[in-house]
Amino acid sequence: MTNIKMFPMGFGESVMLSNGSECMLVDCGSESEYKNTYFNNVFNELDHYDKKSAMLSHFHEDHINGFIRMAKENRHRFETVYIPDVFTFSHPNFVDMEIIKYILESIHCPGERTLSLWDLLKLLCNKKINIKPLKREKNAFYEIGEEFDVLWPVPENVVSKRFYNALKLKLTAEIVNSVERISDQISELFISSEGRFTADSFGEVYFPNIGEMLDEIVITIKEKDTNLFSEPEAKKLIKTIRSEANKTSIVFQNSDENICKNVLMTGDITNGIMKKIAENSLTGSVPLKKNYYCVKVPHHGTETHYFNFGCYTVFQNLLISNGETNKPRRRKISKQYNLLNREYNIVCTNCSFEICECFDAFYKTTCSNANDKCNFKCDRKILIL
Repeated sequence: MTNIKMFPMGFGESVMLSNGSECMLVDCGSESEYKNTYFNNVFNELDHYDKKSAMLSHFHEDHINGFIRMAKENRHRFETVYIPDVFTFSHPNFVDMEIIKYILESIHCPGERTLSLWDLLKLLCNKKINIKPLKREKNAFYEIGEEFDVLWPVPENVVSKRFYNALKLKLTAEIVNSVERISDQISELFISSEGRFTADSFGEVYFPNIGEMLDEIVITIKEKDTNLFSEPEAKKLIKTIRSEANKTSIVFQNSDENICKNVLMTGDITNGIMKKIAENSLTGSVPLKKNYYCVKVPHHGTETHYFNFGCYTVFQNLLISNGETNKPRRRKISKQYNLLNREYNIVCTNCSFEICECFDAFYKTTCSNANDKCNFKCDRKILIL
């Protein structure tokens, strides 16, 4: 790997891994009011590459809405799009939760409905690309001249069974059966394709029917005037289900031990799952490397997802993607990453000391390490390692 580039996206994320004329874009999303400007910076950089692939680490808008714009404008054809493997016939699974979220949003807050998993898949499936779900596996995929290991997800373990079972108690058996039936049909497509399918082979025919089936459930519930939840309770559940998507994040690294620029990418993975990955306690041994050129911290460096990678590995650069947002409750970058006497550099897209706890009373408004690369200091369109 010759280049690692991180794009300022406000509160969002986009990292490009490249080698010669090939690149892999890992996420492209933003919550900022300036997101279209940020997207254009990414699109312009993509113009420099002949062969392009993309990875959607998980299904949150601040990681994928740039891809939505690209697809709608028919820009930048990716040969392969990698997504988390969340498809399984065991229940509960992530598809179940996305269907329930769709139902709750359609009934209780239709004007606020966020992008769903099948909204995204339908859009992707109208393009002539390969879609490959990724799960925990050594040498899981090959891009930019390298093999990569996937350390997470494990499809059967991305949803809390306790939460799902409690939720089922408030739904009718008819709704639960409909949800799981549609979920199985979606999973069948991906499982039967043995890990990769060409989108245009069935996408235009199949995914519109998924939307119709979901809308039929919503119409039935409304006709029966079934009061499943109060509005505050429904909105709380929707928020919880949205947060579950973090647990599907693809965590991956270079396979070759001899690569000088080893990278560990983590999406928005939770610290509990990251601990299991680091301790290699999951089925199928895919251990962390002893040394990394750079590690991308989970969830924009916020304290809720803080993880101390230094307990498990050595790294030269810590990547933090975080900046301004139009959602004032978004968390600041945690000062826990700014350890005293640290031997790594922080590469950060932060654009204001107000959203970074690393700018504390001692350091005031300057980064603590002269070798750090911070967008607040240099106002760059791209941070290059």
